[in-house]
Amino acid sequence: MNVGKAILSGVFWNVLQEVISRSAGFFIKLLLARLLFPEDFGLIGMATVFISFIQVFNDIGMNAALVQRKEELLDDKHYYTSFWTGIIWSGVIYALIYFLIAPLIVDFYNEHKLLAIVRVLSLSILFSPLVSIQRAILTKRFDFKKLSFISFSTSIAAGIVAIILAFLGYGVWALVFNVVTPVILSIPLYFMATSFIPKFIWDKKAFQDIFGFGVFTTGSSLLIKVTSQMDYLLVGKLVGKISLGVYTFAFIVTEMIRAQIINVFTKVMYPIFSKDQDNTEKLKYYYLELLKVISLVIIPPMLLLIYFTTGLLTFLFGHKWDAAIPIVKIFAWAVIIHMPLVSITAMIRGSGKPKTELNFQFIRALVFYLPLIFIGTYYYGIMGTAWAHLIAKVLTVIFGIYLLNKLFGITPMEILKEVKSSLLIGLIPFAIFYIFNVPFSWYFELIIYLVVLGAAYMLFAKNTIERYIKLFRSYLKK
Repeated sequence: MNVGKAILSGVFWNVLQEVISRSAGFFIKLLLARLLFPEDFGLIGMATVFISFIQVFNDIGMNAALVQRKEELLDDKHYYTSFWTGIIWSGVIYALIYFLIAPLIVDFYNEHKLLAIVRVLSLSILFSPLVSIQRAILTKRFDFKKLSFISFSTSIAAGIVAIILAFLGYGVWALVFNVVTPVILSIPLYFMATSFIPKFIWDKKAFQDIFGFGVFTTGSSLLIKVTSQMDYLLVGKLVGKISLGVYTFAFIVTEMIRAQIINVFTKVMYPIFSKDQDNTEKLKYYYLELLKVISLVIIPPMLLLIYFTTGLLTFLFGHKWDAAIPIVKIFAWAVIIHMPLVSITAMIRGSGKPKTELNFQFIRALVFYLPLIFIGTYYYGIMGTAWAHLIAKVLTVIFGIYLLNKLFGITPMEILKEVKSSLLIGLIPFAIFYIFNVPFSWYFELIIYLVVLGAAYMLFAKNTIERYIKLFRSYLKK
């Protein structure tokens, strides 16, 4: 297999999917934010916290284990065993949610509306094992074209359903079905894409092979959820659903953009990291090249967002979300600070070190995030949560850079070298406008800012941009 071509093909189809689905997703979020209220986003945030934790146990790491496992050590029994284990396990979990966990969530938040919301949202857990193995198969084949088509087609369809429900006045249920619909619609598409027909085979040895790796990735995934959802849990419990709605909105505008862009490359790079897990030099090269590209895509736009937060959010969403403006700025800085850790978990896991990944996530979640988020939220509300998130991000990056150096020989200076151009591109227009405080309307300022930003890209990243354009053109001609 030509690895370079596989990466290029994967990135191409993932970028295409993300451009279409995220552009459509942004338009959908724009409409939903105008049609719905912070309370609606707060309710869905409360329910999603618990669903996210439970979802980790639902997968038990089998998808990642199938992708990571070398072909010569994998046969049909592993796929069949994983499929039926997932089906039975998800049924048990859904029953627990329906009869036990959903009522407990209602009591925890003292919010009766959550009972039906949690039970319907949990359908995504019940149905997800029907497509999990197929995703692993397509990923191992590097068939990102089919993965991308299924992802963006179901996402757009779900968005249309959500908008219709919002227009009809169904409120929070528009957001609920925006989550559940893609899972249901993807089931027949994944079966058609892989022609995978599960036989009634369950093998104990195959289960032990998969579960032995999956137990570490499950632990890592659980700790990732602690990191990403603990702030939602505490804001919802200590501050309230309206504040949680504001906090969720700020996250969507910033951190979710970062996560989705990185996800494009992570989906491609995890099987690549797995394939070259014994070649440290290749892993290092891939990681630094990935860092350079993602930094160019994320850092300058985030600095633009920081400068124009008030004007952009008011123009796009109205004054309904004014309370989110300072939080958006803090989160945007957190996104920039996070850059050195692009796909670090995929690299550690793909290189066959799931226990190391688990230790990293343990320190990140329980030493850095949990104490800071609790203190910040308890004493200072959602602003305290946002600042705690930023401080925890700084500590995580310091620890992550140490791990990258220890495991793969990636030094802090090498990381700085790869992000240097992106920082210069973003900081030049940001500093000019911040220092001189140009006395124009915000949208006229934005036009000038974009011109200066474009010039900075051409000055500091022209060669990199031209190189990747040339690569994509060569791919399209094949």
